Amino acid sequence: MSQSQEPTSHKELVHRPSRADIQEYLQMRALKKSKTPEFQRQESWRYVRIHDPWRKPKGVDSHMRLSVKGWPALVKIGYRGPREARGLHPSGYRDVLVHNKIELELLSKDYDAARLAATVGRRKKIELAIRARELGIRVLNGRGLLPSEVKSPQGEEKEKEEEEKPVMTGKEEAAPETGTSAQSSEEQSQQEGEQPIEETTPVSETEQHEITSTPEEPSGVVVTEEKTEQQEETEAEPTEKSKPKKVSKAAKKKSAKKSATKKASKAKSKKKQSKKKKSKEK
Repeated sequence: MSQSQEPTSHKELVHRPSRADIQEYLQMRALKKSKTPEFQRQESWRYVRIHDPWRKPKGVDSHMRLSVKGWPALVKIGYRGPREARGLHPSGYRDVLVHNKIELELLSKDYDAARLAATVGRRKKIELAIRARELGIRVLNGRGLLPSEVKSPQGEEKEKEEEEKPVMTGKEEAAPETGTSAQSSEEQSQQEGEQPIEETTPVSETEQHEITSTPEEPSGVVVTEEKTEQQEETEAEPTEKSKPKKVSKAAKKKSAKKSATKKASKAKSKKKQSKKKKSKEK
């Protein structure tokens, strides 16, 4: 190899399909999987001691080994999916196990997704998640590891305090100021619809005498008469509220039984009285 030629990396040698092609391969894999049967171990449905995991039937007279009609299907290579979609995550990325930053930096952001190993501590997982975000690599099990997703206990307490605080309206915030002028009070009364108090003119003695001389009925009598008339009208007119209440079937049956027992008791008493009269006459 000459010095001018540079060695190509492993990533450049491997042909990788585009994202659109990967989605097509994933659809083909899902269609293929929907048509594959559920492979069962021979006689697993007959004996409890034989478990479900697949084992190849090796009996000389095995109907399953001979692929006799009516027996479960055998595992064959024809049930495999497309080669381009083998080992891919449902999202379309290659699932790669990561233990440290060196392994993380070797991944490709377009085709690979990182899965943090279970043996890595939480502090290291947070560091790896932050580094993966910087590199643009997707982390499959990185929920709750980024600083924006992690909430400290102090932050949670502050949120609770803010929720418990009452919401102040505009009227409550603007408290009334003391020592306001007469003009401001008049303006407020006009805004609220209150009429300003008019100045009373002095009344002469003759006018006062005429006012006192005119006989007027006391106000209390008129009020009582109006109330009585209203009460009579309300009593005379039947309202919708005063409708007879609906009686249940059980109450009707009870009342019917009571009336029947009363009638029977009356008939018995009459018969006894008639018998006594006949005995006296004899």
